[in-house]
Amino acid sequence: MVETPKRDRIFIQLIELNISYLDKLKASCYNSPYFIFTHNDEQMPKQDTPLPKRTRRVPKKLSDYQLSSKIAISEMQTKTFKNGKRNFSSQVGMQTFFSSPKRSKANRFKGKTDKRAINIDLILRKIGIDNMIADEYIPSPIDLSDSVAVKVVDLLKEMGGRGLFANQDIEKGTCIGVYTGEEYASKAEFERYLALNPTADNSYAMNIGRRIIDAATKGNFTRYINFSDSQDNVEFQERVRNGRKVVEVIALKNIRQGQQILVNYNTYNENASKLYYFLNPGDGWLSASDCYEQNKTSYKLFVMRDECEALQIKKNDNFFINRIVSTVFANQSLSSLMDVSPSEIDLPILKVNSRSQVLDFKDSDTFTALMIACYLGQLNNVNWLIIQGANVNQQQNHTGNCPLFFALSGYCSGIANTSNYLDIITSLIRSGANPRVHDRSDKSFLHKAIESLSNKDFKTVIDAIKEKSPLQFDELYGYIDENDFDIVQYALKAKQLDKVRCLLEANSGYLSLYRGKRSSRHREEIALFKVAIQDYDPFELDVLYKMLGEEGMGLPESFLERMGLCSADTMTSRFQ
Repeated sequence: MVETPKRDRIFIQLIELNISYLDKLKASCYNSPYFIFTHNDEQMPKQDTPLPKRTRRVPKKLSDYQLSSKIAISEMQTKTFKNGKRNFSSQVGMQTFFSSPKRSKANRFKGKTDKRAINIDLILRKIGIDNMIADEYIPSPIDLSDSVAVKVVDLLKEMGGRGLFANQDIEKGTCIGVYTGEEYASKAEFERYLALNPTADNSYAMNIGRRIIDAATKGNFTRYINFSDSQDNVEFQERVRNGRKVVEVIALKNIRQGQQILVNYNTYNENASKLYYFLNPGDGWLSASDCYEQNKTSYKLFVMRDECEALQIKKNDNFFINRIVSTVFANQSLSSLMDVSPSEIDLPILKVNSRSQVLDFKDSDTFTALMIACYLGQLNNVNWLIIQGANVNQQQNHTGNCPLFFALSGYCSGIANTSNYLDIITSLIRSGANPRVHDRSDKSFLHKAIESLSNKDFKTVIDAIKEKSPLQFDELYGYIDENDFDIVQYALKAKQLDKVRCLLEANSGYLSLYRGKRSSRHREEIALFKVAIQDYDPFELDVLYKMLGEEGMGLPESFLERMGLCSADTMTSRFQ
C-alpha cells in the first residue's frame, strides 16, 4: 500500500484562482498522488496507507510521501526535483522501465512476453494522451493499456485537467500498471538537478528506496490518476520484480467501465479543502448538458415547492429529476419501481436556471436519490438504493456533502424519527460508507456526529464503525478540522464529555499521545488540549479531572497537571 499526501482531495481549483497561479501550477488539477497538486496535463497515482489519513502536522513543502506495502516499506517523497544525471537501471524482466539519458525514440519498446515492436504513438492515440510525445512515454511490460483511457474531466476542463478512466470493468486486486518515469540514482543527484533547474516541476517525483523516479516530463498513463481521500479505488503498492523495487497501481475494489480511477494521498494539505472540487469515480468527461441530453428520456422538470436550507434549495428552484428521485420526493416506496436500470440509480439531479438552461457542474452542486432519501429519513428507500448499487460515498463537488452528512442533517431537522436516521447511518457504514469523509471545513463525519447525535446514538455509531473496520478504526482519531482539533479534542471543545469518554474507551491507545516523551509533538498535543478546555468552569474541569484521573481513565496526577487539570480542592484554592 502506499501513502501519499493524504489530505489532498481530488478536487480541482474551485474558488477564484488567479491566472498567474494557474500558470505556475500548469493549470494544476489536484491530481497527483505524489504531489499535492495535479497538473491538468500530468496526473499521478496515489498511495494507500494504513496510517492516519490526515496527518496532524502539515508538511511545509507538501513533500511527505510514504509508500507502504505487504512486501516492503520505504519512504516516498513528493519534492520538487530537477534534472541532473540520471541512471536507468530499474527493470521488469529484461526491460528497462525508465528513459535513457538521451531522448532516444521510445516507439520501439519490447516487453518480456511480447517480442514485437510496440508503436508508442499508437498507444498514445489509443489511450487518448495528447500532451505527450513518443519519446516521453515510458510503458512497462505489465501495463494494461487496453483497460484505461485518459480524458479531460469536465469539472476541470477550464484548466485542461485530465483523468484516467476504466475502459472496461477492472476487478479488485488487478495490477493496472507500473508507475514509470526518469530515474535518479539518489536524492542528492535529484537535488542537484533541481538546483540547476529552479523552474523544474517536482510534482511527479517519487522516492523508491534510494532512487528517485520523476514523471514530470516522462512516464506512462499512471501519472494521470487523480486524487480522492474518500473514494480512492486504486492504491500504490511497492513490489519487487526481478530484484528491483517498483511501484504498481493496484485496484482496491471492482471498478466499472467508465469510472474515473482515483488514488488517495496520505499527507494533509490545509488548503485543499478550501480550493478544490471533491471528485467522485462518476465524475467524467460529460458536461451537465451532455448528461441531460444523453439521458433526456429519463429526466422530467421538477419545481421545488418549499425551501430547504440543508440542501441549499430555494422555493421555486427548477431541477431535472428522474423517476427514482420523483418517487423519493413523493415519499413513496422505491420497491414499486419496475425495470430499473443501473444507470438510473446515481443519475444526478440537475439544476435549471431561469432560462431553462442546465447549470454546469462547476456552477452548481448536484444531488443523488440516495442523498435525498438519507435527508428525508426514508430507511427502506435508502436500503433499496444501496442494494441497487448506489454510491454510498458520493460527494457534492462543491460542498463535499455526502449521504452520511445528509443523514446527520436530517437527524437534526426532526423531519423523521431519529431512530430512522440512526438506522440509515449504520446501514451506510455497514455498506462501505467512509467515515473519514470530510467537508470544506475539514470536519470529518465523526466531527459532525459529535455535534449532531445524542450520546446513546453516538456510541451506537462508534460501535458500528469499529465493527466494520476494526483495523483502521484508530485512524479516525488522526483526522483534524480547520482548527487542528481531532475528534477527541473537538468533543472536549464542545464540552461533550460523555462522547469524550466514549471515544477514549473505544481507543485505549489515544492517550499515549499525552503520555509520551516531551517531544515537540507531545507539546503540541498538550497545547491543543489546553485550548480545547480553556472555557471550562471549575465544575466542568473537576468532572473532566475525575473522568481522566485515577477514578476514571487512570492517568497519573503529574500528567493531568501538565494538561492543566487538578483536583477540585486544588482548583478551589486557585480561584480563592
